[in-house]
Amino acid sequence: EAHIESNRQRIFEIVADYPNVLAMGGHWHTLDRLLPGEDFGIIGELPFPVINAGAVCGSWWSGVEDEFGVPRSFMRCGAPRGYLIFEFDGTSYSDVWKASGRAVEDNMHITFDTARRELGLYEEYGALSVDQLDGTYVVANVYSGSRDTVVTMSIDGGDPIPMERNLNQNDPLADRSITNEGLLTNESSHIYTADLPTDLEPGVHTIVIDVVDLYGQTFTGTKVFDVWAVN
Repeated sequence: EAHIESNRQRIFEIVADYPNVLAMGGHWHTLDRLLPGEDFGIIGELPFPVINAGAVCGSWWSGVEDEFGVPRSFMRCGAPRGYLIFEFDGTSYSDVWKASGRAVEDNMHITFDTARRELGLYEEYGALSVDQLDGTYVVANVYSGSRDTVVTMSIDGGDPIPMERNLNQNDPLADRSITNEGLLTNESSHIYTADLPTDLEPGVHTIVIDVVDLYGQTFTGTKVFDVWAVN
């Protein structure tokens, strides 16, 4: 810990006089965009942005296989395996996560969860009963997410509902897809949550999630789910 702290402070001192600093790293097998002023308890409060660039192997090619026989290999933050695409213009830049085998616009996945983590079955198949609505919330893992990302959801074309960045939330889909006990998920820096309305009628419903990231890039995700009546 003392070694990390001394190195950290030395780096901060070296770049203190430079107005445009971006630090990038890897090895953690997570995707993170940490902004000035944030403190995640490891490196202290940041004076410049830090991007943890994820991994093309996800969590070391672990987990269940997809239809092509390739491990889905979600990273511990819940993002799929892939890579970052950067665009630079002088000292300005933007980035976007490109999940392997998916379009760059496919920038999130949407699941359900409860405080007791009870909806493993239902989040996979997109169905829950009327009596499960109370206490269930929507979980959006937004791969381009950060502190300054704005995320809203609407249900069946209704008014936008703000979603909050939730630093205490693991990704439910990745939780169930990672099969190696040594590669368990952890809290993610790009998960956003909002309560599911409790007054939904039985039938098919559609969630649309709109995202504006810190660069002004926009993304949209959709989840169709079924609410069952209780006999």
